[in-house]
Amino acid sequence: MAAIEWQEKYSTGVDRLDEQLRKFLDMINGLHEQYPNGTITGDTAIHLSELSKFARKHFEEQEELMQQIDFPDYTAHKGEHSALRQWFVKMIFDAKGGKKLSADEVASYLGKWLIDHILKEDRRVGQAAVSKMR
Repeated sequence: MAAIEWQEKYSTGVDRLDEQLRKFLDMINGLHEQYPNGTITGDTAIHLSELSKFARKHFEEQEELMQQIDFPDYTAHKGEHSALRQWFVKMIFDAKGGKKLSADEVASYLGKWLIDHILKEDRRVGQAAVSKMR
């Protein structure tokens, strides 16, 4: 997977969210450096766990913001976060259970998920937050 560069079209308009999303993207892009042999195994799943923890923290902060601004699609948006959290749990469980995961496939999945989620969901949250802050 080629690294995904941050583009202005990904901006939500909320600085804190954008900082976190950039970091999330950087961490996904960094999977290749963390797994130079291209394989995530139980012994090396720590990096995937760190990425999962970062995602969880970001989701919690974003969900708190959505509640503060009374975001109308909160439940659906939170459901998408929950689905990715469960995906992380499965991948980490599989790796620790002996399954060899392709770092490229994991990075590709996460990169596509994140960009799609930003463009379809997070930007809407940002727009709603900006309009409420005026």
